[in-house]
This record gives sequence, structure tokens and C-alpha cells, in this order.
Amino acid sequence: SSETHNELFNRNEAEHQVKFLFSKLSDEEREMTYLRYGRGLTMKEIGPYFGVSESRISQRFTLINIKLSQFIKQSNFEICLKLNFKISLILAWSSPCRTTK
Repeated sequence: SSETHNELFNRNEAEHQVKFLFSKLSDEEREMTYLRYGRGLTMKEIGPYFGVSESRISQRFTLINIKLSQFIKQSNFEICLKLNFKISLILAWSSPCRTTK
């Protein structure tokens, strides 16, 4: 099925907003987010990539979520506020031109 103009605009705008948000994360935070949402790894599986425990990865994701939530509110990114945040992350990481530093 083809997307309507509004659906396509909303998808493109959501991708733009999420990519902007990712540009505000550190390289390590982006990599953690990619492993979690782009590759579907659990926090326990991510820990060894960074030499830390599952608990520490969980703490880092709490901080990442706080940081991104603050940028969403500051930037008034209405689409990101409306979308389920996990769907936004998956959308961003499945895009062939995801933004990295």
C-alpha cells in the first residue's frame, strides 16, 4: 500500500527529528542505542561490548532516555512526543542513512 502525503511527511519528519536527537548523544551512547534497538541485543548482551555489567548498561540507558527526553521537550519535537519512543529509535536505526558523528 502506498503512504499518503501526510504519512510520508510524518515519517520523514520523525526520521529527521530522531537523527537530530542522536547527534546529541556521545559515540558510545549511539553505539549502545544501535546495539539495543538496531540489532535487538539485550542489556546483558551489550555489557561485554563496553566491559561493564548489565546493571551499568541499564543505568546508562536511563541517562540516555533522560537526555533524549530533555532534547525532545526543548526542541518541541511533536512527532517524537506522539510516537512510541522505541518505534522512533527503531525507525532511525533502520534508515539507510542514519546520522553518526
